[in-house]
Amino acid sequence: MKFEDRVQLKLSDLTEELFDKIVAYGFYAPSGMGGPGCVIMIAEDGRSYQFYGPGLNNLNYHREWASLFSVLNQCDTSRWKLAENVSCTKLFVRNDIYDLFMENLPTPENMIYYRWEDSCIKATL
Repeated sequence: MKFEDRVQLKLSDLTEELFDKIVAYGFYAPSGMGGPGCVIMIAEDGRSYQFYGPGLNNLNYHREWASLFSVLNQCDTSRWKLAENVSCTKLFVRNDIYDLFMENLPTPENMIYYRWEDSCIKATL
């Protein structure tokens, strides 16, 4: 999925109502070159959202993002699973679509799971 295809969010858009509809969060750490990290979210309706944290640099990334995204502070394995072998720093997928999400991931022979967003959208639709 391209950057242009995602709905770009502001801090004020990160509401409980939005989070209730999200089925996966993909966190990307800052590049190390001074650029911000971002989080990509997939909603139940297949929409893709992106939030850039221009103030969330390498020094405060984990602490600040954990306060913005409650899923990072959760140990609620009854609702979320941490997906392995994907291109982002951390990917949490809601339990109810996790198995279908994993079935839709490309095989390791084809690529290194860079298309997790597409797999998640297929699992939700």
